[in-house]
Amino acid sequence: MPDFGAGDFRIRLNAARLDSFVQSAGSDGQEIVDAIAAGTLPLDVTVGGLGELLEVDGRPKWRASGSINWEKGPVAVGLFGSYVGKFYDTSVVRDVLIVSDDPNANFFPVDDVFTMNVSVAYTINNDTALDGTRLRFAINNLFDTDPPLADETYGFSQRSAQSTRSPVRH
Repeated sequence: MPDFGAGDFRIRLNAARLDSFVQSAGSDGQEIVDAIAAGTLPLDVTVGGLGELLEVDGRPKWRASGSINWEKGPVAVGLFGSYVGKFYDTSVVRDVLIVSDDPNANFFPVDDVFTMNVSVAYTINNDTALDGTRLRFAINNLFDTDPPLADETYGFSQRSAQSTRSPVRH
């Protein structure tokens, strides 16, 4: 940004939109799929993770992050935000299945999540043993946003919780 005499500003924005995520069976998997179709294996044998997997099991359509950093002299302030879109957890299925055009209608919806981190840093600039030492105070997940409920370890999706990590550097 232009220098207005108010310090140095850095603004970053990253966004990713996943259009599609299709996975096909490998040779071993296809052999099982063919055996189910031929009746050699019972219909309750399933091969998961095939077909269109967009917004399924931690593959949201949208992810975004952004940061604003300000630095003037020995002081630096940073603000970081992260967004992870919704997806469906296929390890949870409705007890009573519903008929729908949505292939994910019977799975558990994992909500989208937005988190924010903030940090303040001070760099010691003097002719002592501490010269160049940076003291940093940071709060990750500033608003104490809980990760969305999912049927995973500890009750939430690790992929959603990663949004609380901040790559902000001063």
